[in-house]
Amino acid sequence: MCETLVTNIRRIKLITIEQIIKKYNHGKAFDFLSIDVEGLDEKIIKSINFENIRPKVICCETISFSTNGRGIKNEGLISHIVNNGYMNYADTNINTIFVEKEFWQR
Repeated sequence: MCETLVTNIRRIKLITIEQIIKKYNHGKAFDFLSIDVEGLDEKIIKSINFENIRPKVICCETISFSTNGRGIKNEGLISHIVNNGYMNYADTNINTIFVEKEFWQR
């Protein structure tokens, strides 16, 4: 068994997805958004202004962490994404892939 030893803790400034887009993608939206932040997916997704940022595809964890494999689906997160114009395209049990309805129907 491998032990992990924390040797240093650093505080970093939190930046939003909109700030990331402005700084690293010249303000242009992107087509694919994948979020995997161990329990903060919902908070990040709900911070997105979908009028300004509309990725064609979103992949994020939609199940709570569980050591026994019995995590619970986050229906609030799923509903929020669906209510912003996305459809549930695929589900791996842990992650859900959403596709923008308008993009899919073209």
